[in-house]
Amino acid sequence: MFEFSEEYKRHIKSPRWKATCQRAYATYGKRCMGCGSFRNLHVHHATYDRFGRELIADLRVVCQVCHRGIHALHRTNRKVSLLLVTNRYLKAKKANKV
Repeated sequence: MFEFSEEYKRHIKSPRWKATCQRAYATYGKRCMGCGSFRNLHVHHATYDRFGRELIADLRVVCQVCHRGIHALHRTNRKVSLLLVTNRYLKAKKANKV
């Protein structure tokens, strides 16, 4: 899986990624875009299409629980794009349906 590749691990530890996360927090706020939690926040790649040169639109601020939920749902059917799964999950979570 891409998420566990050496390239991914290197990028996630880089100063560039840290700066990208700060931009995501500045844009979306430091609150989970799914459940509204302020705790254990992650910046999630809704798509890996521009990995390493992410646009803010490619990212979502989510808590650890929602982040795991998105990836668990995506693992059930990898034929559906991660972007679509992410957006559906967050919309359902906001409506308390997940």
